[in-house]
Amino acid sequence: GHDNPITSGYSMVQLIETSSVTGHFSEHKRSAYINIFSCAWFDMEKTAQFCQKFFEAQRIEVTLLKRL
Repeated sequence: GHDNPITSGYSMVQLIETSSVTGHFSEHKRSAYINIFSCAWFDMEKTAQFCQKFFEAQRIEVTLLKRL
């Protein structure tokens, strides 16, 4: 919650027809947690590189979850 600086931060949701982009940003940890859900194929590496450059991240961790 907002009363705890470790978990406090901004969250966002962007709905895109049958897909979505969500995120949570922790100022205390200086970190961002981005989730991209898409029914369509997209280039995960290109997307990760874009996010790293846009947020000026020193390091990133990427997890791919394929849904059947």
